Amino acid sequence: MGLNLNPIFITNVGTLSNEVLLRKIGITNLKKGKAVNFYDTNNQWDSLFIGNKDNCKIICEGGMARQAFNENNPFLDFKENEIAAIIWNEVSDMFGFSLIKNGVIARNLLFSAGELRYNYGKPIPEELAININELFEVNERKAIIQAQGQNAFDTMLIAEIVCTATNELAKRYLGTGIVDNKEMIEFYEYEEE
Repeated sequence: MGLNLNPIFITNVGTLSNEVLLRKIGITNLKKGKAVNFYDTNNQWDSLFIGNKDNCKIICEGGMARQAFNENNPFLDFKENEIAAIIWNEVSDMFGFSLIKNGVIARNLLFSAGELRYNYGKPIPEELAININELFEVNERKAIIQAQGQNAFDTMLIAEIVCTATNELAKRYLGTGIVDNKEMIEFYEYEEE
């Protein structure tokens, strides 16, 4: 089974209590539950999880991560923070991120259902650093084009670029990519009271 992780990284709020953070984004009806690690948030839809890494809060909740792509989302009220909402769903091949800086959406990039769903804002350094010639070996590229055609290869290339950029962006906050994280970050599960 593939990973389905939806972390939202919020910088400069490491000392803020989880409860104050929840109120700031408009959530008041949750109570603190058990402690889990980052990968225990995988495929969880009924709960919200909050953890800390350095001076960054990490909220894991799929609906909230998707909401960050909208023009009206609670993260636009964070005027002195960088927020990255990441969608990492290996099961449905949905990858991407919304990057919000100082209350403004700077970049939305999301690949889903075989197409680029969001492509807003200027590419971030993690995207610009990708060497597309290294994503597929020459023989692999030729075999895909021969078997499936140029359009199919172009779609696969876009998907791989978005996936790679998303994983690289996670390194800003975790120190490693989404799938490579070995650090046991403690999260608290929050459920309805």
